[in-house]
Amino acid sequence: MKDAFSKAVSVDIVEEMLAQDKLSFPKPEERRIEFIVVVVQEGPVELVSKRFGELINLAIEQGALVELMPMPFVSFAYGAPLSSSDDFKKREVLVGEIARQFGTDVKVVHGSRVGYCGLFGADGKLMHYGFYIPGMLNFIGILAGMEFGQVREVQEGEAKA
Repeated sequence: MKDAFSKAVSVDIVEEMLAQDKLSFPKPEERRIEFIVVVVQEGPVELVSKRFGELINLAIEQGALVELMPMPFVSFAYGAPLSSSDDFKKREVLVGEIARQFGTDVKVVHGSRVGYCGLFGADGKLMHYGFYIPGMLNFIGILAGMEFGQVREVQEGEAKA
């Protein structure tokens, strides 16, 4: 279990989850999630793959949960799997780093919503640990209308399902 989680979050977070006995959630739990959704500019597969790797490594180094989506999308979250009072600040720092390091190679939507975090799956045979925010498809629509290099914070109540 530890190895599986360490591919999505930093080793420090996995250790904290172990200490709090939080590596097994019976079902998704409602919580405030600070989210970031990134689109990587299309190009040669080698470049897209390199950018994804760099983005994921940056997010894990910054303590975010990585939620893979079909390429060219990837999302990150704070408040999942563990919450802290500075999740908002962590999100702001990661968004700034993504903008600084990737510039016009990405477009970013970010914000804060009540969502769910935990193990998702029908009967335990195939489970996925991640987060779910109702209305997330609306953020994809916002990204579709943005230019590469743009970063936009989605305010509470905006782009609801």
